[in-house]
Amino acid sequence: MKQRMIGVSSFVNHFVASRFPKSCPFILVCEFPRSGANWIRDMIGDALQLPVPRSSLLPITFSALVHSHFPQPVLKGRAVYVVRDGRDVLVSHYYKTLQTIRAGTPEQRRRAIKLHPSMGGVDGDIKLGSEIRAFYDEWKCRPLGSRVDWGEHVKGWLNAKARGVVVVRYERMLEEPNETLRSALCRLGGEDPNEIAIDFAVQRNTFESKTGRAPGQVDNNQNRRSGQSGGWREALPPDIQARFLVDFGDALDLVTAL
Repeated sequence: MKQRMIGVSSFVNHFVASRFPKSCPFILVCEFPRSGANWIRDMIGDALQLPVPRSSLLPITFSALVHSHFPQPVLKGRAVYVVRDGRDVLVSHYYKTLQTIRAGTPEQRRRAIKLHPSMGGVDGDIKLGSEIRAFYDEWKCRPLGSRVDWGEHVKGWLNAKARGVVVVRYERMLEEPNETLRSALCRLGGEDPNEIAIDFAVQRNTFESKTGRAPGQVDNNQNRRSGQSGGWREALPPDIQARFLVDFGDALDLVTAL
């Protein structure tokens, strides 16, 4: 019941941001699931000293940063859209689905197995094996946490070219966090951001400060797995890499061009 109420609240927040931007005091931070928006939202929130409410059961009616997975782009209000290489998203989604099935609530587990039945019988340590092929077939049709596939989600937001939407690429934030955060804040507010606030936000949200692990130290049982990008090269079998380019090559071109 609680999850359903949170979903309703998320829909209402997205609706208000899309239809009534002048009455919408919050900034919507949207992503396809597992693209890194929680991390980037927290950095922006720290830099702007805005709250980042989580799991709200009611619509947000104050200045804040609100997370969303909705595929419909916000055309009039302020929003941040976070994009990430879909192959890394796929790998991250795989492990997150396993975590949900093994440690989630009964309702979460039922939902995950309904969308990804291939994962229902996976036992032992969490590791990516041959079952990724069956998982990919499910993921590309209707993944856990999204109404549409990765390509449709990304193309919908990027092709809209909405004035109020600031696009942030996950990989660029990893490589140049201060510069990327500064650019996002300038586009959001139109003013020169406070450099001390930027340094504080970046340092407070490093992978090491949040996990106690150095980037590259992988823990597949955690939401923050590796703190790096490009892991798909070793994780995905060559045939899945090839299939991804066939299925989502046009969307991947949009992302890599940013």
